[in-house]
Amino acid sequence: MNISLRTLSFSYQNSIGISRRVISGVTQQMSWAGKTEIAGLLLPFGGGKSSLMKIIAGLIAPDEGTCTISGDDGKPVKAVYIPPVPCSLSWISYNEQIQLLLPGLGNQKCVNETAELCGIDGYENHLPAGQSTAFRLRVQIALAILSGAGVILLDDPFTNLMPEIKDHLFRDLREIISKSSSSLFFATSGLGDAAQLTDTLYIYNSLDGSSPVVLDTSLWTRDFMRVEQKVLLNSLPSNIRY
Repeated sequence: MNISLRTLSFSYQNSIGISRRVISGVTQQMSWAGKTEIAGLLLPFGGGKSSLMKIIAGLIAPDEGTCTISGDDGKPVKAVYIPPVPCSLSWISYNEQIQLLLPGLGNQKCVNETAELCGIDGYENHLPAGQSTAFRLRVQIALAILSGAGVILLDDPFTNLMPEIKDHLFRDLREIISKSSSSLFFATSGLGDAAQLTDTLYIYNSLDGSSPVVLDTSLWTRDFMRVEQKVLLNSLPSNIRY
C-alpha cells in the first residue's frame, strides 16, 4: 500500500476567523505491506493530524499539492476515514446501517463473515447506542470493509479506551487486515498506541515540510515501552503523549 504526498499545504480558519497553516510543503512517500503490516503517523496534538487524514481520504481539499493512494499493483484504492469519536449511527443496528448506507450490497454471506471477522457476530441487530465505544468502532470498521475500502484511516479512535480493551482490539485488527481486502493506516499523538499497533511509524515534529523519523516498530511491545520510554520520550517533541 502506498500513500504519496507531494508539496502538500493546508490552512484552516479557527472559530474567530484567523487562518492557521497546519500543513506546509509536505512531500512524503509512505509504503507498507497492506496484508501483513500496519503503518502509522505520530504527530503532536494540534499538529494537523486530522487535517492530513481527511485530505488523504478526499474529504477536504489541500490548498496546494496532491495526495494519491495506490495498492501494491499501483492502481488507485478507496480510502475510508474513521474519526476519533464514534460515528456509526447509534440508533439503528449494524444490519440496518448496511441497508441504509450500502443498499446495493446483496451478499448476506459477506455481511455475516465481516461481522464475525470484526467481532460483532451475534450483535448484528443490537443498537450501537447501548454498546461500548469499542463495539461502535468495530461496526465502523466492518462498514468500511463492506464499502470496499482499500485502506482504512484510523484517526486516533482508541484514546478513551481502557488498556486491556485496546490490547484486544489491536490483536483483532491484525487478523482483520490479514483476512480482508482492507489495509490500515493509523494516526495518533500517543507514542504507546503507535508503538503497539504499527509496524512502520513516521514521526513528525510538525507538518512543515521537514522529513520525518521513520522507525521499524514491528517488534515493540508494552514491556519494551516500559523500559525504553524515557529514552524515546527524550528524543520526541514535548507534547507527544505516552
